[in-house]
Amino acid sequence: MSDWQAWEMERRIREVLEEGKEEDGVRWMLSYQVAFGVIRKDSQFLEQSGMEHSRLVQYIASQLVQRIRDGRIEDMEVEYLSNRYATEIEIEFDGNELEGRPSSMFRLRAS
Repeated sequence: MSDWQAWEMERRIREVLEEGKEEDGVRWMLSYQVAFGVIRKDSQFLEQSGMEHSRLVQYIASQLVQRIRDGRIEDMEVEYLSNRYATEIEIEFDGNELEGRPSSMFRLRAS
């Protein structure tokens, strides 16, 4: 069994993305926001997985993109934030500052 399955990542991510729904549509979330949502819902997740914040962001982004593209996940969409005029972004979560590049964004497909 892969870590993805053992950690129930698809369920965790779906719960976070579900919170992105608004009355007027489904909002996109950066991979950072998705990762932080997973951590917020389970404060022990980083310790249990042995990951750091930045590694979790990369893991979620790469796994989701791969699974959406190959059809294993059909009810989510991926788009990419442009790096035009912004080659780095800085995000703060619970006192941790992360620097990264503009990244992938995810949402549940509109029903």
